[in-house]
Amino acid sequence: MHDADREQLKNDLSKADKELLVEVVRQGEAFLESQRTCALAADQRALTLVSVLAAVVAILVGGSASLMAANIEITKYWFPVLFVIVICLTAMGLALRAARPSKFGYPGNDPALWVDDVRQNRSYEESLAGHAVLCSEDIEENDRIMVANNAMVSRALFILFVGLIASVSLALVMVFL
Repeated sequence: MHDADREQLKNDLSKADKELLVEVVRQGEAFLESQRTCALAADQRALTLVSVLAAVVAILVGGSASLMAANIEITKYWFPVLFVIVICLTAMGLALRAARPSKFGYPGNDPALWVDDVRQNRSYEESLAGHAVLCSEDIEENDRIMVANNAMVSRALFILFVGLIASVSLALVMVFL
């Protein structure tokens, strides 16, 4: 939100009566709380994907090492297996990036932010309008963060899907060569 937009929104909201402003702030904070819940669920899904992919990589590496130790011929499958491992690690990296800590707006505020309002003798309505603007900015920024993180997880799943199809196709070609 740009300064002019922020100021316009604050001016527009300050004209509302106190009861309406209290409701606007309450709804803004409820929206922020819902965004936080959705973001935490998305982070949990991303970290679950990372865990599953880590297990797949461990199985592939451990299984390949066991087969090599038993002197079982697997050379023709090395490339497909390595390709799957690289694909899984790439998808893990994207999912981890999506779940990384980020600046996120939360409901409520820091009481120190009200000091200027008190010093400048602003009305209760004007202060509430300012808080509503902060909620609006946080909602906007949270949405941007969630969209970006969702895109990373979607990209990870797409890479995983295409990579696994390519690996299976490659393995089938290797079998018939």
